[in-house]
Amino acid sequence: MRIYRYSVPVRLIGRTVRVMPHASELVVYDGREEVARHVRLIARNGSRLELDDFLAP
Repeated sequence: MRIYRYSVPVRLIGRTVRVMPHASELVVYDGREEVARHVRLIARNGSRLELDDFLAP
């Protein structure tokens, strides 16, 4: 089994979001609002973090 971890804005921690995987990227939505976009990971058990996601506005 492969496990991937992608960051989302801190305000969404613990909430259910919708994830749309595409060939080369992954887009995360909160309702209709796009909240994150990441390059898809290939390496097993990889992580992709955007530091801006952890800074609350």
